Amino acid sequence: MEGKHLAARDGRKQLPAALRAMRELSRPWSCRRACPGLARESMRAYLDDIQRQLEHPSVAPLQDELWEERDARICQPQGRADHAPEDHVRRWIAHAAEHGVAQARARLFFVAPRVGLPRVAGSGNHRNG
Repeated sequence: MEGKHLAARDGRKQLPAALRAMRELSRPWSCRRACPGLARESMRAYLDDIQRQLEHPSVAPLQDELWEERDARICQPQGRADHAPEDHVRRWIAHAAEHGVAQARARLFFVAPRVGLPRVAGSGNHRNG
């Protein structure tokens, strides 16, 4: 995803291409990883935008639309009673050493199963935040 503490200003960002692929493939679930720095308080608005994009993958960006504009467009229907996400998104930071990997590396993970899929046993063990 994005790095070097630049968020949406990072020219190397891969999220738009991943979301485009998600829309085109109409997949039942997705998994993304990112640098844990996205979870810093200074990146909160951008991280929340990423989560909302994963929750609403069918909301494609408009040409030359800034991420803040697209995020506002995604947020508009959220106040309606009939609004529901397309995907349930869980995010958490995992440390490699805690899973038997001989590295001191952390990664931020997003897992987004399509709404309506049966829940996997143990899937509620991760914190969302």
